[in-house]
Amino acid sequence: VTSRVRAETVLNQFFSASSTPMFVLGFDGRIRQANTYWEPILGLTVAKLEGLLVFELVHPEDRAAAVAEFEKVLLVGESIGFECRCMCEDGSYRWLLLNASVLKDGPVVLITALDITKRKRTEEALRESEEKFRELFDDAPVAYHELDMDGLMRRVNRAECALLGYEAGEMLGRPI
Repeated sequence: VTSRVRAETVLNQFFSASSTPMFVLGFDGRIRQANTYWEPILGLTVAKLEGLLVFELVHPEDRAAAVAEFEKVLLVGESIGFECRCMCEDGSYRWLLLNASVLKDGPVVLITALDITKRKRTEEALRESEEKFRELFDDAPVAYHELDMDGLMRRVNRAECALLGYEAGEMLGRPI
């Protein structure tokens, strides 16, 4: 009994001291315990988090997938990781990578989180940049093509197709 109490004390100290945001969820999806490191991310205190149904924090568009992942953790019992948007105190959303696993000794799910909002914004900016480049390349009034290291056509724009009288599919993969 003494070693179990000591182990629980150490676990609680780790939970409180860890700089990783953590939840302990019941199988009903309610937050039983949260550490203070959610506050810098979501702006929500432990008092506001505990007792809350965790899916109330998840963006409506991500909710069905989050519920499915939660159910998978409960059924399979293996750790999983998934990304979703969670609501902050001010109503904005942050992207989080959540890792969940079932505690074998008790009917709870352990959740840790990593804020990936900056990464998601960077990915979106890159997608937008690539889309703009693609539009500029495809719609340019001058002929453009892209070659690989072997001199084979990898990409060709509409102006070059019109100039040469070929369809893009006829030119791709062929030597210049």
